[in-house]
Amino acid sequence: MQDRWGQGVASSSRGWKVRRYVDGLVRDRLGDYALAWYVAGALSIGAAGLSLLLRRRPGRPVPEAVLVAATAPRAGSFRG
Repeated sequence: MQDRWGQGVASSSRGWKVRRYVDGLVRDRLGDYALAWYVAGALSIGAAGLSLLLRRRPGRPVPEAVLVAATAPRAGSFRG
């Protein structure tokens, strides 16, 4: 599990470095960051749309830890 977390952090770091570099190129060529913001927004909307296509496989149970977390009382809530 630790290794997967490390890979996620490393890939996120690489992604941010690429994004900063590309944003700088866009600003140098066009004079502002507008195009970079529009592209980032379009990519975010596209990723959200793709996430809606994900489906749980039928017959595959929900892990118990997820069920426990979903039914546990939230911090600061009062049930009296």
